[in-house]
Amino acid sequence: HSCPHCQKQFTQKDSLKRHMVTHMDRRFVCAECSKVLMSREGLKCHIRTHHTDRSQTSNYFKYKCQECNKRFAHASGLSRHAAIHRGVKHECNICSKKFNDSSQLKRHTKSHLKDSNGLSRE
Repeated sequence: HSCPHCQKQFTQKDSLKRHMVTHMDRRFVCAECSKVLMSREGLKCHIRTHHTDRSQTSNYFKYKCQECNKRFAHASGLSRHAAIHRGVKHECNICSKKFNDSSQLKRHTKSHLKDSNGLSRE
């Protein structure tokens, strides 16, 4: 599968779809927290999940960060978020690049899993 923008090759169609997002000119930025999302639907879902009255008043988002008052539905989300305030960094054991969140590191690590032709090994 070949990217029509840069001709990069992928062995799987899903890998190509994920790559195509990097060529999108339109980014959807949340006015509340400046998070950048890749689609209008993603932005709507983000706002509904993180910035509606429900998130501020209901028991659904009962875990609250003491540093910035951001709320989370699960303790694990608050725990991951709190690491940002503590300055905890997750380091790539291949290139030593550091990330605030373990999920960012996991996504980055996949970038190292390409063969010499640029084909994803996924």
